[in-house]
Amino acid sequence: MSIKSYLPRKEIRLKELNNNGTIIKNDTLEWEYCYDPTQSYANPTIDSNNDTLNGYRSQLLLDPECEKIFISDLLTEAASNSSLYDDPESLHIEVRNNDDSVNSVSLTGKLRIEILKGNSPMILKSCHISLKCYVKEYGCFNYKTTNKKDKWGRVFHNTNEKEDEIVYAKIVKELESEKYYSSKFSVKQLKVIVLDKHERMVLLSKGTYHFPFTFTINPKVFPAGCKTYFGTTCYRLENSLTFLKIRKNQRLQKEVFQFDTQFLTKKILIKRVLAPSCMLQNEPIYSSGKWKDDSIIYNMALFSKMIEIGEPFELFLSISKNTIKYRLKKITVALIQNLSIPNFDGKTKERLEGAYINKTIFKLAGKTIYNDELNENDFFQYTIHNLLIPKKENSASLSIRKKLSLTNIHPFYCEPCFHDPTFTNLKNTHMLSVRLTLQNVFRSDSKGREIWLFLKIPIILVDDEMTSSLKLPPYTPITYMGNRQQPRDDGNSVSTIILDGIESDVPTPPASLFGDTIDLDRKK
Repeated sequence: MSIKSYLPRKEIRLKELNNNGTIIKNDTLEWEYCYDPTQSYANPTIDSNNDTLNGYRSQLLLDPECEKIFISDLLTEAASNSSLYDDPESLHIEVRNNDDSVNSVSLTGKLRIEILKGNSPMILKSCHISLKCYVKEYGCFNYKTTNKKDKWGRVFHNTNEKEDEIVYAKIVKELESEKYYSSKFSVKQLKVIVLDKHERMVLLSKGTYHFPFTFTINPKVFPAGCKTYFGTTCYRLENSLTFLKIRKNQRLQKEVFQFDTQFLTKKILIKRVLAPSCMLQNEPIYSSGKWKDDSIIYNMALFSKMIEIGEPFELFLSISKNTIKYRLKKITVALIQNLSIPNFDGKTKERLEGAYINKTIFKLAGKTIYNDELNENDFFQYTIHNLLIPKKENSASLSIRKKLSLTNIHPFYCEPCFHDPTFTNLKNTHMLSVRLTLQNVFRSDSKGREIWLFLKIPIILVDDEMTSSLKLPPYTPITYMGNRQQPRDDGNSVSTIILDGIESDVPTPPASLFGDTIDLDRKK
């Protein structure tokens, strides 16, 4: 549903609210409150409120299977559009088809309210439960300028060789204009209205009350979550509950009626995973090339174009050398991550062709080839074993600097933007790079003595959650055992009564019985 606000918006910081960040006291009911969920320190998630002074407890509860929502339609278009994962320059994507192969996903739970005191009931004014999607996106804005350097002394990129005086200043900033949106406001939301503020107020006496809710998530409408330096998409389950408070005014010596609003929030992870019928993990990929008129011919191959973080894999490399001028000195394997965001004209704010790419290189392994390891033949073939892209939680033995670099490794991501679904504003692709260091044996000076050859293969980097549907155990039918013993009642059974959409738990009385191999050293 579209987000329409009929009240002026007011930004708040959840951390600064009363009662451990959950209560807005003396609410005038004239504002729509908003906050930035990407700032987790200022706006933490708090899903419970224990106010024993006023005699009530409340909590947002999710069904156990709804803590993480997986949608099995990742890379379903990869077979017909390989540019999704192998071309970081292309931000154009095809609009998702309208077939019903991927069903909607349900998120279920309940709001639990417990009134502790019989002489202090809660008078509800309104109660809403919402699932909100927040998006923070960035773009690179290009401004024409005659200055060669910025205020930090960095040289601007010149995109016109004929006009040396015109350069483009590239400034990366958040898409936060009238044409776009802000991460402080949700771009998509689903809402359950338990009690509207225009309806009559409801009194809750002593007891426990459950307000159940169900959200149906359309995979064609809601994007997958992510968190990177160049963009964030996150979900929060929110409860806004306004109730009447009777307070005594010491100055006027009389009782006054005021409203308090409670905010409870809970993180929700929505992620796209591979479909059980996906065969990308069984598709090998090859790359070949030559250098200096067939002086060196190389071939590189992977068993699978899909690589899982934390799982070892192998790389096959063959080199045909038709010259004695160069010899192989070193092999280095690295992961290249390309985070792509759109380019915009700084003046007109129109989208430009191409993408601004933030490239990060993570070294995976390296091996020096000594003279005694060289073959006298012109053909070399290597199998590089135990290559591994480590998980963040398995980095205890690494240095602090390398641990920080691991936090920047993100799996494949590509989602359509809201204002133009034919483009994406954040795309994360990967390549596996092999650098061959060649030594010129006929040169003694340091300049030009070494030559680097880079061999690259586009890969699809995934994590264990994205491949979880590929590892499901085989289905085994349930076998029923005869004469099963019914559980005995211990006298504390609870029955559920539903009145006008409100579930109330009340105690019930006890009832009756129911080639050449080189093992490269991984980077340490």
